[in-house]
Amino acid sequence: MSASILRQSTYSTARFGLYAVLSQQLQQRSGTAKLSTAATIACAGVAGGLAGMVGNPTEVILVRMCADAAKPSAERFRYSDAVTGLYRIGKEEGIRVFGRGLSANIVRSVLMSKSPGPFQLSKVARAHPRKRCLADRAVSKKNPIRP
Repeated sequence: MSASILRQSTYSTARFGLYAVLSQQLQQRSGTAKLSTAATIACAGVAGGLAGMVGNPTEVILVRMCADAAKPSAERFRYSDAVTGLYRIGKEEGIRVFGRGLSANIVRSVLMSKSPGPFQLSKVARAHPRKRCLADRAVSKKNPIRP
């Protein structure tokens, strides 16, 4: 498996899953059907930060595999794929290596989850309202069956 696919699938799955859990928990605790914009942004930021932590080991292997070609032949890691690279790093260097760049990755993940543009919410923060909007539009006089 390529490092970029592993990293993206790990990070994205964690981010969307954590956002769903966090927003659902916040809705239950607040007793509201719809979260405020501030609560939505907070859930997206926390989900992004936690996903950054979860995805950091895959980020480490992605950076190493990308940089490997630029190194002299004797200094290359030569990982055959991302999973093998993760295994070798853990076995040969220890799991502490997976924490490299963690703080920067968390900050980047929080910021990317909250605002990819100056005043826009990210895909994760906008996913739920869009689903509700589409579901509400699907139910009309012409189409009374709920999706």
